[in-house]
Amino acid sequence: PRGIDSTFIQDLSTIILVCSLLGARMAYVVTHLSEFQGNWLAIINPVNSNGSFGIAGLVLLGGVITAIPITIFYTRKKNYDVMEVLDLLAPSLALGIIFGRFGCLMNGCCYGNACDLPWAINYPVESFLHGHSLHPTQVYSMLANLLIMFALLGFSKGNPKKGQVMALFLILYSPARFVIEFLRDYEASMILTRIGNWQVTTSQMLTFSMFITGLVLFYAVSRL
Repeated sequence: PRGIDSTFIQDLSTIILVCSLLGARMAYVVTHLSEFQGNWLAIINPVNSNGSFGIAGLVLLGGVITAIPITIFYTRKKNYDVMEVLDLLAPSLALGIIFGRFGCLMNGCCYGNACDLPWAINYPVESFLHGHSLHPTQVYSMLANLLIMFALLGFSKGNPKKGQVMALFLILYSPARFVIEFLRDYEASMILTRIGNWQVTTSQMLTFSMFITGLVLFYAVSRL
């Protein structure tokens, strides 16, 4: 598509997958340092203390923020237009978040605060969340990113300037994530401050920065 070699896209996708997982893991470690004090090997050790296998603990935004500069670096190395490649990948980024949040839903992580709404989620008896009716924040995120993906695909058909599709992703994703954060249940290490009954999280500050970046990028490329 767009004169970009499919092999390049496949290689880039593999690099993004690996690097975003590493970025998501490191973001979790940085924001949960107390969990690893005295056992730093647990950061990379797939065998848990209870004998189970797998590395638990990822921060989605850490993966997103890692993926973008890696994409820019590899694209420049291969002599492709950075903005064109970012635009091409933007809808897939929204789709990837949908799959990621589906995994969160199945795993029982990234859950919401308690609520009594008709669509509140109740986890099975084997879950430590059993007995609590919670906001299905994972589903909120999936629906929001589904709308964002279709918006980006529609916008792409209107012959936008290079960079505008990725800019629009940042502009649309950031407020959606910012609002959903208010409904998430977070441990104290992820809460920066409180304003009345509202908690301001690290992720909200990151998404605010992404929103400003998106606005600046959209304005800048619009003037070219």
